[in-house]
Amino acid sequence: MFNAIEVLARRMKSIASNRWGPCRSCSRSASRGRLGEMRRTPILHRGVVPISGSAEMTKISGLKVINGKLDESQVDAISRSGLFNSVWYKEKYLSSDLSSSECFEHFIFFGIQNNYSPGPEFDVKYYLSSNPDLKKGELCPLLHYIAFGKSEGRFANEGEEWRDGLVLTKDALENLADRYGHEFGDHSYGKPRIIGSQFAKLSIGKFCSIGQDVDIVLANHRMNLVSTYPFNMFSARWPTASGSRPDHVARGNVVIGNDVWIGAKAVILTGVQIADGAVVGAASVVRTDVPPYAIVAGAPAKIVGFRFPAEIVEQLLRIRWWDWPDRRLADMLPLMLQDNIQTFINLCGEG
Repeated sequence: MFNAIEVLARRMKSIASNRWGPCRSCSRSASRGRLGEMRRTPILHRGVVPISGSAEMTKISGLKVINGKLDESQVDAISRSGLFNSVWYKEKYLSSDLSSSECFEHFIFFGIQNNYSPGPEFDVKYYLSSNPDLKKGELCPLLHYIAFGKSEGRFANEGEEWRDGLVLTKDALENLADRYGHEFGDHSYGKPRIIGSQFAKLSIGKFCSIGQDVDIVLANHRMNLVSTYPFNMFSARWPTASGSRPDHVARGNVVIGNDVWIGAKAVILTGVQIADGAVVGAASVVRTDVPPYAIVAGAPAKIVGFRFPAEIVEQLLRIRWWDWPDRRLADMLPLMLQDNIQTFINLCGEG
């Protein structure tokens, strides 16, 4: 951990001594005098946004940097976050042999200005691109993540987002299962967004693979009334709508079978049944039922093929390997993970 007061005090000495070496990227050819000049330029736009702290960071003045200066609370928050990695930072951005504290000083008074990342665990460019509500140049991305982003579930880097998608569905959506009676099978992974849980039930089978940003819509706005607007939902503003019929209507429960792969950003609409072994292409909008082992894609989704010939599909549906005990499944995995499907079927007694 770096002492925030010492770092701030060292700034004036550094301006005079020009101890920082040139960076490997945009300032590779900058002179030491030029770097000293850069330290005096504004880092981000003016303005302070008072925020409340967390257990880890009890005081921080704001998410913006005033007149190119971070105050003590901001520097201390960055230091205590553990996100700055001097070895990584020096290797990526610097060509001089600086100490750990000097690398941190360089990041505070130069790196933030140029949207440098503090270490491998926080990618500034990724954080800005994946959070469009943060206007580039107005807020310090790192301070925002420390104060708000982490607790809000925002991802610090692309790898973290990918790892989050590996969470088991029944664990990620346990609260919805308890509250609305949804069912999630063993070993399925991914965290889809469920919309309209109070209007219909959702069932997801075993061993499903659900990509990032998948929406499962269990009810639609009513289209047979004068307006599709949900006045009843906003009855506090429109009290005369209170107690009227529900604003949304479901066409039926959504049932997703076993061994189903749903690509990123797909949308599954109310009343749809997706059978065992099916594949839903990325960004598809599924409005109608999907047969076993079918591959669908598009908006609206249409069948573009099947994973296997009809005879093999029938045999796999009889085998129902997803219902096997884990012990038997583990023993059969060497056969399942090779591309000779018929050999697997024969050993299961279906050939």
